[in-house]
Amino acid sequence: MELANLNQNFVGTPVRSSSFSFVYSIRIGIVGYGKLGQYLVEQIINDGQKYRLDLAFIWNRTALSEETRSKILIRCPLVKFLEAVNQINEIDLVDLIVEVCHPEIVKQYAELFLDKADFLIGSPSALADQEFSQKLTDKLATCHHRMFVARGALWGANDIQMMARRNRLQTVEIRMGFHPRSLRLQDAKLRELNDELIKQDSLNNNNNDNNNASPPPPRSIVLYEGPARELCHIAPNNSNTVATAALLGVGFDHTIGKLISDTSLCDFHRIEIIVRGKPTIDDKQFQVELNRQSPTHSAHNVSSLHTFESFWHSILHCTGSFIRANNLEIQVC
Repeated sequence: MELANLNQNFVGTPVRSSSFSFVYSIRIGIVGYGKLGQYLVEQIINDGQKYRLDLAFIWNRTALSEETRSKILIRCPLVKFLEAVNQINEIDLVDLIVEVCHPEIVKQYAELFLDKADFLIGSPSALADQEFSQKLTDKLATCHHRMFVARGALWGANDIQMMARRNRLQTVEIRMGFHPRSLRLQDAKLRELNDELIKQDSLNNNNNDNNNASPPPPRSIVLYEGPARELCHIAPNNSNTVATAALLGVGFDHTIGKLISDTSLCDFHRIEIIVRGKPTIDDKQFQVELNRQSPTHSAHNVSSLHTFESFWHSILHCTGSFIRANNLEIQVC
């Protein structure tokens, strides 16, 4: 499920180049118009001509306002706004469907997406469901399209995959710290713990504002530590980094995820990645530890600013757009 270049014999919209010959732009559909979806739509509209990318359609769980549609249509007249996901079948030309919505949308519609185009998953925590993962594997074996998983916030993704392919990987552990307001928890008990942390943090801030006293130290709690599969069920929106590591490395049952709710993380997310190789004959062991702190717009954000940019890069990478736009760009292999 690595990112790869699309076949150059793609179907697309003809665009006249400066040499008056016709080239084809890759048509992209965006599933989900939250903050990340909005960012990707803006990037395609602003830089699409440079990278030969074009918007085919946008779908969101709640319909876009007429004002929003009008603003997009002024800049991208050919884009379609879908009222239902099944209307994808009515789109004549689409080369890549990008999901940036929710794991449940992946589970419900991945097979439909793959019938229509190549598919880039932004919510890989959906693949922690073993039954769905097997169904998707069977689908990929028989369809003519491919599936990609964006690396998102996972630094060192290629290295983890390389070690796994060579059977040199022993353990992968991902520790993730978020402000409690940015967590979307499915487990009722953990949600109650997290809500209590939010409540206490709000009270402390109010008391500090009223008394002009020094603020109390920030609080943090470990909500979960264990196999990635269970974490993806508990916090599907906050576990995509762990899910990506599991897919590339030692699997959902052997990748360890740790989810921390921390009131000090108002302006950034913290992700620690610990990778250990299998011991050598003389009992020496390869080990890498990365500490990633990525800024966010607010404590409520599920995705950091760097994750937005990383996702855009994934689209450019899997469509081969960097290669076409920059003929002399060095390709790392």
